[in-house]
Amino acid sequence: GYERLSQMHKAENESKRLIAARITQRREGLGVSDYRICRELGINPGNFNAFFYHGHDNALSLDKVKLILTKEKSRLQIESLS
Repeated sequence: GYERLSQMHKAENESKRLIAARITQRREGLGVSDYRICRELGINPGNFNAFFYHGHDNALSLDKVKLILTKEKSRLQIESLS
């Protein structure tokens, strides 16, 4: 019941934090603004900031965090071709 749901929620938040760390690391050299990421992906900027800068794990879903990672990976590939 509740214990299992709590463990699943905790595991999901840990996954989101690991992915967020990868995103932050990759974004450092790209010079892409938070606003641009939010606009391109349809993410609420307030939720983006709450998640990345204030540690509110529930502000973004795991799917949204994965979407950001996918976008940043493709941006890095394009950058390396230039």
